[in-house]
Amino acid sequence: AKYRTIEAFREAWGLRDAVSFEELEDRGIPVKTPAAAADMRDYMVLFHETMLQLVHDHVRRNDPNHMILGTRLQRGTINNEAYCRVLAKYTDIVSFNYYTYGIDRSFLDKVQGWLGGKPMIFSEFYWNSPSDSGLPGGVKDIGSQEERGLAYRHYVETAATLGYVVGVQWYTLLDTHYTGVGFAGYGGWNANEGLFSVVDRPWKPTVELMA
Repeated sequence: AKYRTIEAFREAWGLRDAVSFEELEDRGIPVKTPAAAADMRDYMVLFHETMLQLVHDHVRRNDPNHMILGTRLQRGTINNEAYCRVLAKYTDIVSFNYYTYGIDRSFLDKVQGWLGGKPMIFSEFYWNSPSDSGLPGGVKDIGSQEERGLAYRHYVETAATLGYVVGVQWYTLLDTHYTGVGFAGYGGWNANEGLFSVVDRPWKPTVELMA
């Protein structure tokens, strides 16, 4: 509808060999021109506007008395002004998996501006201590169980100073087995992410500082 002819589309997207719109239906098309990138940004907004409005309206019809939380973004995906502005229209609280060694106030203030003041939940974070857990890796590695507890304290206390953060959620209660989880393959995703080991013993220095 925008380009009308294959010639106009071919010129904008840099597709010298495109002969018809039909021929492109099952073909991967690289985004390699400014016009193509702008089209994809527009499509991203249209897609999420359509999806989020559908979810929002369905929930509101059937459950008008509860908040809508969404959509557990990552640091890369939340750093998108257009998406944040769409998301803010259809959610009551924005959730964000915020893995970090230190909370970046200027970054979060920027995102908060895009969200138009909507509150946020930090919906996933943890630190991994390979040296004393025996588990080889995680998203953020530090040196000991005591450091895990101190990192948690720093994270929570800093988050509490941000007037727009209404909750944080540690990932997760139990460590992952050394052999990993099924979908990640043997030895994949085997981190000290829990408050308890896989034999239900608490990581006491962590838990005591968290408490």
